[in-house]
Amino acid sequence: MKCRLTILLPVLVSLILVMSGCSQPGTPDYLVGAVRLDVVGSCDEACALLEQALADTGSEFHLFGSGPRGYSLMRLNTVIPWKVTRLPVGDWNLQLNVRDATGNVLLEGSNAVEVRPGITNQASFIVSVPSQANQVSSPVFSPAPGIITSDQSISLTCTTSGAVVYYTIDGSTPDASSTRYAAPFTLAGGSTVKAIALKNGMTPSAVTQATYSFVPQQVAAPFFTGSERLFTDTASVELACATEGALLYYTTDGSTPTVDSIPYHAPLVLTDTTTLKVVAIKDGWQDSTVAEATYTKLARTATPVISPPGTEFSSSQEILITCATPSAAIHYTTDGSIPSVASTLYTDSIWLTASTVVKAIAIADGMAESLVVTGNYALRTTVADPVFTPEPIAGGFNSAQSVEISCPTEGADLYYTIVFGDASPLDPSSAGTRYTGPIAIPETATIKVIAIKDGWNDSVVVTKNYIINGSIIIEF
Repeated sequence: MKCRLTILLPVLVSLILVMSGCSQPGTPDYLVGAVRLDVVGSCDEACALLEQALADTGSEFHLFGSGPRGYSLMRLNTVIPWKVTRLPVGDWNLQLNVRDATGNVLLEGSNAVEVRPGITNQASFIVSVPSQANQVSSPVFSPAPGIITSDQSISLTCTTSGAVVYYTIDGSTPDASSTRYAAPFTLAGGSTVKAIALKNGMTPSAVTQATYSFVPQQVAAPFFTGSERLFTDTASVELACATEGALLYYTTDGSTPTVDSIPYHAPLVLTDTTTLKVVAIKDGWQDSTVAEATYTKLARTATPVISPPGTEFSSSQEILITCATPSAAIHYTTDGSIPSVASTLYTDSIWLTASTVVKAIAIADGMAESLVVTGNYALRTTVADPVFTPEPIAGGFNSAQSVEISCPTEGADLYYTIVFGDASPLDPSSAGTRYTGPIAIPETATIKVIAIKDGWNDSVVVTKNYIINGSIIIEF
């Protein structure tokens, strides 16, 4: 039959004859190149045949021809792309054919090529199905032969109208007594399928074959999620697999897991250093590779001790930090942030002059970091001394006085005690009388006052003695 093609196949074909000439004095000019196949016309049969040939490692690509000065060319290869080297400069008539594993010519084409020195040339071959008088077209397989990973549906087609296709799956040569193809059939494993097409009054087609190698699909490797690989108390580990329907089995004793190992159902809680090995298994698939992970339990560095652990101070405070773990390095912060190995290294006592939150951590090689210890230190400012108006004067006052008391510290409250006469009053406190306004002093009196403010140190107790001079009365 005759078949002319018009559709280019750049994906299927990568044979390109690219020519670049070179010459040396006293020697012939030569080229290096490769061959490109173009398929044109009705692509049904030719495209399928070419795809099958490219996929079948038994196919052969023959390039031959004649050139100038009696030169000839004969090349054979089983894979493409491939190169033609040392092609003398001049006019060439080239032929190319594609053969199956049994030697049948599937496709053929030719082209005239002018090879010139110093110029890059390209030769394209328009290939078509060979014309054989009154012969049935060869059956074509879909998909192309190769590796299958599960049950595979196989289709057979023949472009000769009315032809009947017969096939075998045991490697034997098919004939009219073999299984007749009526619909796609399923291969449950690897097999070599051979097919022939017959039609009354025509020559039987060539026997075509396709080998399908069965390699079961492999289950995806398991993976681990959850706790970090280094832990201090317990580690919670989850196992998973991307292959739907796969079952997981694991060991914790270093042995290789199998279907007889411990089945995984829920997150694993580890309390000691453990090496987990996991395999994923699914019926009809290859077992996954074994995934392995070691979870190491670390001893924890002793928690640092801050001395004093936290206190109030009035001017400055010395802080000492120690750790019971030998050779542990102590790092600390004074801004309230969590300390780390990047924080300030403790080397000597710390002096505080303001309210501060000190946090410390201890770190030792081969051990987990200690817990963080915190010390809160508050600087208590002293309230200013109370102020009296008027102040007592030497010799005393000749009349009763109204005394006002104030404090320079904003927000401070004043508390006082008062005794008239020569007695001394008790020291005032927040439980005493709160000052709310001027105090009337009609006679000699002693006043004691203290200023108090939350979060501050109390002021000193200020004592004032007011003398009020009166008329001297003499009785007879």
